[in-house]
Amino acid sequence: MINPLQQALAHYTDALRQHLASSGADVVLLEFPEPSAVGGGRASWIRAYRNALKEARRINGRTLVTWPPLGLLDLPWLGRGFREPVSIVLHDPKPLVRNVGHGRFAQSIAARSRNVRLLVHSAAAESDARAMMPSVSVVRLPHPIQHRSHTVAASEDVVRVLGQYKPTRAVKALVDIAARLRGRFRFEIVGRGWPDVEGWTVRQEFVSEDEFDRLISTSAAVVIPYERFYQSGVALRCLELGVPFVGPQESSLSELSASHNPGLASDDGDWVRAVVAATAMKRDDVISARDEYARLTDTAYLRFLDGFGTR
Repeated sequence: MINPLQQALAHYTDALRQHLASSGADVVLLEFPEPSAVGGGRASWIRAYRNALKEARRINGRTLVTWPPLGLLDLPWLGRGFREPVSIVLHDPKPLVRNVGHGRFAQSIAARSRNVRLLVHSAAAESDARAMMPSVSVVRLPHPIQHRSHTVAASEDVVRVLGQYKPTRAVKALVDIAARLRGRFRFEIVGRGWPDVEGWTVRQEFVSEDEFDRLISTSAAVVIPYERFYQSGVALRCLELGVPFVGPQESSLSELSASHNPGLASDDGDWVRAVVAATAMKRDDVISARDEYARLTDTAYLRFLDGFGTR
């Protein structure tokens, strides 16, 4: 497994490795930090990536890349020199923010790729990836979740949004939540790039992993305010820690629970009800949903490895 985003995808990669290992795979992890984490240039980052690919070819196993540094431009040449198809996790087929290698030219080049397999984590991502590159193999697997026991912290009377701002954030829904539930909760946003949001305290900062867990654990609920997205790592972290989350029903969030999640909003006017319902949930119920999701995810990764002869 090659992880070119050692800092940003640390939690994701660890969860993915857990699922693969529990399914019987002998996982060798090759990873290196992204330029933003170490202050290095993009050229040195790409060199590190090429060196990791050389090492993966030497190991001669089945290779999985957690993030393509060149976007879709990685696909045409990435499978060269490998005995088996290289699996590439495509988190955002159509990125929510501008990203290298996702334009029309890159898409047309990627559509002719061979010996590669795209892994996606939601029905929306699968649909877009297949439409963009119909000749490339696409496999949908559940978003990985870490197996960890956690003592549930006492929740505070605060509803939080965590993560950086993107243009597809549902800011209007946040304003409505704060206006209609004023006095019942405190409302806090922690993440970089956010504008002022009426009724919410905005903290423009990047937090450590431990602080991120603390912010989730002590929330009455965490809101995932998107109008369009493929999957949410924040929602997975909430599930891991037994904390209810709120978000749009017509999204990948509905795939995180085998039963009805009262925190999912059916339309633009339903966010307030969803927040009230989520904050009333028993944390034991969230933990039960987490355990069921983890079991189903383990089964899916076992089938994935069995289907490609890796056990």
